[in-house]
Amino acid sequence: MGGTADALTDVAVPRGLIRVRVHARDRLHETVRTDGDPPERHEFHIWAVPEETPWRTVVGSHPAWEQKPARAAEWAMLSLVRRPAPPTPDDARVTVVRHRSAAVEAPVGVLPAGDLEVRLERADDETLRWSRAAADEPIFPHPLTTLPDSEPSTVRLASAADGWTLRHEGVLGRQAAAVGLIWDHLLDNPGSHPWTATLQAQAARNEAA
Repeated sequence: MGGTADALTDVAVPRGLIRVRVHARDRLHETVRTDGDPPERHEFHIWAVPEETPWRTVVGSHPAWEQKPARAAEWAMLSLVRRPAPPTPDDARVTVVRHRSAAVEAPVGVLPAGDLEVRLERADDETLRWSRAAADEPIFPHPLTTLPDSEPSTVRLASAADGWTLRHEGVLGRQAAAVGLIWDHLLDNPGSHPWTATLQAQAARNEAA
């Protein structure tokens, strides 16, 4: 909401993938709030998890936000291709999970991302190998030299009675949210790479600078 409360600044958060539960009380829209109303209060519960789980609203008090999966995927890929800090032995690895009720197909080939390539190679009918490499034809004046993660990971796509589940195993915990958003877009919009135009524009500006 535009800032960080002082009480949250030093909250101890474990490395890797985390789950957050938020309880809110006395929520009022700012257009109807008066000086006599009690302040809005929140309670946070934070704990480590090894596998991503879907979000769920127990009791909603405001209309749902409009979802923009293409914009989310663009933000996610851009966050991965920025000059990253290399992984350390302490970095947790987790599993990103996506479920669809209808049949889906994981892409095979190369996802172009500026100076980065995400390579998806088939291991068998239900398993892919996800790896990252520097692009053969970098577009930035100073090409990427450090990969977001040089360790390959495994993607499994399996069917069940209630649909299809994709499990991306071995993802760096600090990259799990971004990887999940990218998968949301790839599963629903195969062949679409919404981050490409933004990266090309950034490269052109850097070239002109």
